Amino acid sequence: MLPVKDRYIPHKKKIFLYTKIYMYEKYVYWRNIRYIIMEIKSGYLQFVHTAVLKLICNHEKIHIAIYTEEKVLKKKITVLICALTAGVMLLAACGKPQAKDNASAGAQPNPSSSDDMTVIAEMDGQPVYMKDFNKWFNLVSTIGAETANDGQTALDDYLTYKVTYTELQSKGYMNLTADQISEAQGEVADGLGSYEEQSGLTEQEALADLGFSKDELTDEYKFLTAQDAAKTSILGDVKPTEDQIKTQYDTNVSDDKTAMDADPTQYVTNVADGTTVYYVPAGVRMVKRILIGLDDATVGAIQTLRDAGYDTQADFVLNDGLSKIKDKADALASQITSGQLTFDQALEQYPDKNMSAEGYPVVTGSTVHGDVFTQKAMALANIGDKSDMFTTDEGYQIIQYVSDKPQGSVNYDDVKDQITSDLQQDVTDTAWQAQVDQWKTDHKVTPHYETME
Repeated sequence: MLPVKDRYIPHKKKIFLYTKIYMYEKYVYWRNIRYIIMEIKSGYLQFVHTAVLKLICNHEKIHIAIYTEEKVLKKKITVLICALTAGVMLLAACGKPQAKDNASAGAQPNPSSSDDMTVIAEMDGQPVYMKDFNKWFNLVSTIGAETANDGQTALDDYLTYKVTYTELQSKGYMNLTADQISEAQGEVADGLGSYEEQSGLTEQEALADLGFSKDELTDEYKFLTAQDAAKTSILGDVKPTEDQIKTQYDTNVSDDKTAMDADPTQYVTNVADGTTVYYVPAGVRMVKRILIGLDDATVGAIQTLRDAGYDTQADFVLNDGLSKIKDKADALASQITSGQLTFDQALEQYPDKNMSAEGYPVVTGSTVHGDVFTQKAMALANIGDKSDMFTTDEGYQIIQYVSDKPQGSVNYDDVKDQITSDLQQDVTDTAWQAQVDQWKTDHKVTPHYETME
């Protein structure tokens, strides 16, 4: 193998992903994981080994799919994605709202020292300065908290934070237990560790680069912990009412009926995504399948290639994988056809880990499980009928038509707990916002929104 070159891959600010890339014939070896090169273009090097992760550096552009049977592969990818996510969260600051520049309408320059001393609000009769808002905004962005893009909302969020912090401190909620403090320190240590690993900086250099002390970062995590405790203590056992739950149920049924009568395939999509459904359209049947499947790494590689438009390469990987399990699939199909095994007995030998006890819903036109799967399922004439063995990007399959789903709304009691859970956060947030609004009134908070334009 000949090393191409040691590369730094830039990713926002000073974070870099460092790797040594080797090329050999048609393969790229990256940290001992083998990839098939799908395309090379001048400009830059692009790794595409999942649908969500792309690494770019200044070299050739190479579209790559995972092709390996190593069991450690999934773990390695998971670790990499987690590291990247942590790095992104540490630098998640969006465009910071700036003080209004009266000299140049519409301009948004970086804040000057005079901007820093702009009075953006009053609280308890004391001025609140832009510099304090800027520090808070950067801090919460650094730890990955959600921040608003528009100035007025961002100012409201900051004043909510400021008055809440004041109240929590005065009421003793900021006096955390040793375990809670340790947990907050652990969160900071994990975040800094990821930042240091990606940037190549020491801890002190990383803190200097971020512009915060370790105590300031820890204090923000402590605030979040204290706020959760205060919500529980101050609000008590706030729950949605039966009327709220029933009203939400009626709304959900109506929304699903409108959407799914217009497009029945949406039902299959929602079930596959794990989304709670409240209405079943006409024409939905349930099927069960026996899957003699390809390994997860091969299935992932095929999906990546399909998504990128490389069907020829995907077919190559698919056929290679199918050849390795063909004998097993043929033997099972023969046993079912001859009557040596019933469908249910074969299903016990080859359980489908993704299938519910009821099976998979299918309706004409659905593509969630692939066109071939849907065609085979909808071609079965009677409940109990089985398909012949066929192949998809997941492996060899045999399916059986097991039942029809009755059209109409789902039973209220079956989804009541889910609706209650969904409403719980809204009810808590509404009650907490009312409490914070009262605190703002008590502290005579007066925002100057015009300073944030």
